[in-house]
Amino acid sequence: MHKFKLCPSNSNNWNTRTDNQSDKLDHFGLGTVLFLLGWVFWYNFWYALLFAFVIGVLWEVRDGFLGEGFSYGDIIADSIGILFGGIALLIRISLYWIIAEVAILAFIYWKTGVYKDHLILRK
Repeated sequence: MHKFKLCPSNSNNWNTRTDNQSDKLDHFGLGTVLFLLGWVFWYNFWYALLFAFVIGVLWEVRDGFLGEGFSYGDIIADSIGILFGGIALLIRISLYWIIAEVAILAFIYWKTGVYKDHLILRK
């Protein structure tokens, strides 16, 4: 049976892996990817958020038993990545709506012929 352990408080910096790579940036990226993956599966913002957070916490619990130890900093980095994925998704959706609205208004403007009354260069 494996014993659960916490990471020492001094190892909760950005470089906690032995090969001096940024562990927190890995968790940030993982949180972002898991959120977007959850979005692809369920097409629901809240399900994707819950999915990514639960997977991140379960992975840290696994680290507590089998890895270098449970780290609250890793969960914070996961959460920041999840929020980044959510904000990126919302910005993308907003941009699509803006583009769609402009296209629809331009089409209506063109189809109704209203633009002819507003031309700067008139004969």
